[in-house]
Amino acid sequence: MNNEPVAWMALNELNGSYSAFTNEQKNAMLPHISQLYGKWIPLYIHPAKTLIPLTDDECEAIINRHDWFSKSWREMAKEIHDAILRKAQE
Repeated sequence: MNNEPVAWMALNELNGSYSAFTNEQKNAMLPHISQLYGKWIPLYIHPAKTLIPLTDDECEAIINRHDWFSKSWREMAKEIHDAILRKAQE
């Protein structure tokens, strides 16, 4: 198994958002553009043989628990992330 990252996630220090880049995109960036991104996080393929995705009902239940006016999309994304990890451990 190749231990090289398959993609990169980076924090844009100007606006605080995260972006994902393939290896080719990251390598092709001009140096001054690449400097906008403060922290590069390597992303790897998970070694699991099979991955059971969340069902539509499971996703809908998470989305319905969030009031769009009081909770941020980051909280909802984290909850979906946690649900995926729980399901992968089953």
